[in-house]
Amino acid sequence: MFHEMLYSPPSLYMKKVLKLITKNAFVQGSFLLVASNFVVGFMNYLFNIFVGRALGPVGYSEIATLFSYLVIATIPFGVISLLLIQKLGDAQEPKKYAAMVHLWLMQKLQRYWYVVVLFFFITPALPSFTNLKPVVAYSLPILIFLSFFIAYYSGALQGLHEFLWYAGILVIATLIKLIGGIMVFANVGDLSTIIICIVFSFVFTVLLNELFLAKNIYHMFNAVRISSKRLRSFLRDTQMWLTIGTSGTMVLLNNVDIIYVKKVFDAEQAGIYGSWALFAKIILYVFGPLLTISYIFFANKKQQRYHVFTFVVSFVLLIVIGIGLYISYATFGNLLVNMLFGEKFAMVVPHMIWAALFGVGYITMSFMNGYFLARKSKVALIPTMLFPGYILGLLLYPHTVRQIMHVDTIFTFACIITFFLVFCKEQLIKREE
Repeated sequence: MFHEMLYSPPSLYMKKVLKLITKNAFVQGSFLLVASNFVVGFMNYLFNIFVGRALGPVGYSEIATLFSYLVIATIPFGVISLLLIQKLGDAQEPKKYAAMVHLWLMQKLQRYWYVVVLFFFITPALPSFTNLKPVVAYSLPILIFLSFFIAYYSGALQGLHEFLWYAGILVIATLIKLIGGIMVFANVGDLSTIIICIVFSFVFTVLLNELFLAKNIYHMFNAVRISSKRLRSFLRDTQMWLTIGTSGTMVLLNNVDIIYVKKVFDAEQAGIYGSWALFAKIILYVFGPLLTISYIFFANKKQQRYHVFTFVVSFVLLIVIGIGLYISYATFGNLLVNMLFGEKFAMVVPHMIWAALFGVGYITMSFMNGYFLARKSKVALIPTMLFPGYILGLLLYPHTVRQIMHVDTIFTFACIITFFLVFCKEQLIKREE
């Protein structure tokens, strides 16, 4: 096969190479994941627009804050998912390993069922603690509980390379949530309608994933034995703790400000801030999947000679994109706000420039963080080390939502500058050697 390809004409050779690549299950799966992430990101953006236009700043702040609490509360679940993907990738018989994990999980749930019951006892206190309306606050424990299973299923499906099934469930679940936003936008239902659709999308995800596992691994239960390994080697995994620290910080940075605004300011200001954050994150919906690809590229040692060049070119491109976003928001900010959210969100317009700065700052910081994390460098912990300063800034400086925007943006650019200085220092040291 290789001999034929070597002596084929260039066009025929490229066709054969392309055919081999496209037949690769992992390549196909990666394409599906990237494509589904684009689709899901677009539908989530539409969901936010419909909810904002239907409920106004006050109602929108409820949904934005709910998801911020949910994302922060489920940070450990994301680690579980990543760890399961890794373990299944290393396993000689992935399906048997998945069956063992499933049995172990069911046994633990049966043994510690009372912990789940006690967890739901916090529900009555949530409205006062979160400053959310009861119908929204009461859904939070349910969504957190379901998220545990979704994280497990997500890791299992991706670890087993069942990318089509995973992507299909993700898209359909997001569509169910979007339908809730469309219904309220069409004056069919209210805030509770959206919450019901969100909960149903989570239930749907759990049930469909369970259906897949029942079909593919349940028949292996009798063939596997549960072996409980010690956690010592797990706890000594430096890369794991590095990933937990950096990913946790990025998640907190993306959500803790929304929770703080909801607690401190009135509901209308919280809604204005939530919509501002959405405009800032437009760039993430477009380029977010590329961050994953860049991480995989930088983690590949075979491509190491291209890493520095790719980093510099990507950094320059992000600056160019940032300038374009800044000019667009400065010029067409009023048009964008009215077109997407309506006149109720007119108070967002004066802050659009800061949305552009924070948006490009956040994605650039994420890109640079991924570069150092992929190289297993402790430099990736820069946002984590600077994060206490960010929290202090939130607590001491802001008296208006605009000042919180300043804190967000200043923090991201402080991280970018620090990353860049370290990068330049590393390159100078390499040249001297």
